[in-house]
Amino acid sequence: MKFIRPFFFGITAALGALFLELLIGMLIGSPEELTDIFFNQLTLLLILSVLIEEILKLTFVYRSQLELKNYLQNETETIKIGREFFLNSFLVGIGFSCMESFFIFFSLSSVQEVFDLKLAILGIFLIHTFTSSLMGYLPIKFSSYKFYVVPPVLLIAMLIHLLYNSLIIYSVQPFFILAYLLVLALVFIAMALSLRIKTQK
Repeated sequence: MKFIRPFFFGITAALGALFLELLIGMLIGSPEELTDIFFNQLTLLLILSVLIEEILKLTFVYRSQLELKNYLQNETETIKIGREFFLNSFLVGIGFSCMESFFIFFSLSSVQEVFDLKLAILGIFLIHTFTSSLMGYLPIKFSSYKFYVVPPVLLIAMLIHLLYNSLIIYSVQPFFILAYLLVLALVFIAMALSLRIKTQK
């Protein structure tokens, strides 16, 4: 049960991001204009959207960690707690990715479009799960979400997210997009293994 909540925290974060992005869309004109801007050019508005998504993910990762910390308050093995925190962060990213993918599926008009967007769907899952996991991993290394840890974590997550969006917007060859996602996947595995190895020592 303790691992179901972070998944739904991720869903809640995605819903919150959608609401704020639609609100921005209404302020600038229409949701259609917002979609056109998001998928065709790198603008301040897109940067703001990424910032909103990453702040909401970080907020719910932090809340999830607080709940887990209370759940594990009698646990004395620091590394084990760190692994639980990392898994929680990953699940927040999974929840966020699932909801964002659902929004995309809901907007498609045919099954063929789903296959056309398979790389984008893969990207959504890897980007959101990676940045969310990173938000759990880096504070583990610094022992807490101290005020000087949060801004760098948020900035790194934003840059990773924006770089992926830039690759999509400027129609970079799929090979380079896959290579970028592969690098993120390998870094994720390295983060997970580093916690596992330390636990086994």
